[in-house]
Amino acid sequence: MFVSDGRSQKVEDAEVHPLAEACWYFTETREQFRLSGHLSWIDADHPNADLKTQRQQVWENLSDKSRLQFYWPHPGQKRTEGSERFEDPEPNPQLPPISFCLGLLIPQSVDHLELKGNPQNRTHYSRVDDDQWNQVELNP
Repeated sequence: MFVSDGRSQKVEDAEVHPLAEACWYFTETREQFRLSGHLSWIDADHPNADLKTQRQQVWENLSDKSRLQFYWPHPGQKRTEGSERFEDPEPNPQLPPISFCLGLLIPQSVDHLELKGNPQNRTHYSRVDDDQWNQVELNP
């Protein structure tokens, strides 16, 4: 899960091409995880009540500073003076603005690389169905 401004270009792009990857590297364990899958956006009009509840909970857990950015002018647009300034309204911690979206990356595959040891270990996991994953050991 991650948050995004629903007015940002990435939301529009992902609706057309919903495939995405996320990569994390953990320095202490020297492990890399690459998750590939489909993006889904949860906004105020999403039909799934459970996902809308999750969106609400994420909003409530954000700091006020994080909430404020969703009240700023449209991201990626030319900065103007006057009416569209970066003001600090008091964000409502119970009511997310329409611009607040929750992004979900639903993994279809995970590539796990352990960079310790000799040789290093690499395992690829691919989703078979909702409850089952296929696991294959790969050369690093």
